[in-house]
Amino acid sequence: MFSAEFLPQEQRLADWTSLVCVQGFHGMGDRITPKAFFETFTNNYKASCLGEMVYEPLGALEMATGEQSGFQAILGCSRMPDTHLHGESSSRGEIGYYAVLGGGEDLLLMHKSMRGLEFTAANVPLNGSNYREFIAPLQPIKLNQSN
Repeated sequence: MFSAEFLPQEQRLADWTSLVCVQGFHGMGDRITPKAFFETFTNNYKASCLGEMVYEPLGALEMATGEQSGFQAILGCSRMPDTHLHGESSSRGEIGYYAVLGGGEDLLLMHKSMRGLEFTAANVPLNGSNYREFIAPLQPIKLNQSN
């Protein structure tokens, strides 16, 4: 597995409000579908959530080449512990757009997330009606496969 996290220049991993993360899982694409992988990921995320869980599936994801298949969803927690703070107890609302891509031997998990004030399930800052604007700076995402 590999992981790369990207933050605005003025932020630190210990205290971020905006994050883009790319994770690759070697050999997983042959063993599990993107949707099943995300369901497992969601269960692990839920175990860390101290507040209300937000999960809004957005359905299948097809890349322009047609070779990549995937699954996308909104995932968040109204009160998530800040795991990057060392020795401090803190929690904030956290929510993001997630996409799991397959189509080969590997799986790729990408997400753009935000942290801020705690929220309620009735007042979610990201949902199916506004996520396209949220991920617009990442578009278009293009993937190249190497054999």
